[in-house]
Amino acid sequence: MVSSFGRIIAVLLGLVLIFGGLIALYMWQTGMNWQFETVDYDFDSAPASIPDSVTLDINLPAGAIEVAFIDNASLLYDIHIETNRQTVNLYGDPTVSFSANEIDLTYEAGSVTVVLGSGTNYTLDIDCSASSVDVMAGANAHIGDVLISTDAGAIDFQMTSAASIYDNITIDLVADAGNIDVDVTLPSGIGGSFDATTDIGTVTVTPSGSWSQVWDNNHETSDYTTAALAVTITAETTVGAISADLA
Repeated sequence: MVSSFGRIIAVLLGLVLIFGGLIALYMWQTGMNWQFETVDYDFDSAPASIPDSVTLDINLPAGAIEVAFIDNASLLYDIHIETNRQTVNLYGDPTVSFSANEIDLTYEAGSVTVVLGSGTNYTLDIDCSASSVDVMAGANAHIGDVLISTDAGAIDFQMTSAASIYDNITIDLVADAGNIDVDVTLPSGIGGSFDATTDIGTVTVTPSGSWSQVWDNNHETSDYTTAALAVTITAETTVGAISADLA
């Protein structure tokens, strides 16, 4: 059992992470560091041949990330990055590369919008220090495993019943200091499990359909262990609230 002193220390550490993240976010958004000019970059790829499976790997210490899918089987990716001149002067121009079936974007700070096509199965690996992450996997999404990790920032993950899943997948959402929102409606015939943990914060789960509580903050569909395919979701935060709508 965590002592009162330990909880106080954890809260203070969480506040430090959040405050530091907000400062970093504010600095690139407002153009502090004496340069206010916004700089935009666009990267896209629609190769003649697209692999059956692709990994999207993003490392963004500060900023915001949005990921969405569109109905375009020829599109591999369309990525827009907005940053400021000072960041570019310090770290150079951002780049996006594609090699060995991996889309790689690593940059220090910015607002990143990623649009993925409908012609392949995407694994998502997103790692941030002080960034918010918003993923919408809807009608045109073909998704595999998902890992989203942030030190200080919010995570919003949405998946509709129109998304396509071709294997058992895991969706891991981890925030050291930040809220996690999950809104998942499973495709027909897919089983599901959801488990949430937070050291300091609240967990609110709203299950419907075949979802039911197994214990504490763990919920499963009635066919989780028997369905041909299953989605296993975990949400974990040290300091922050977790909210999940499951259908």
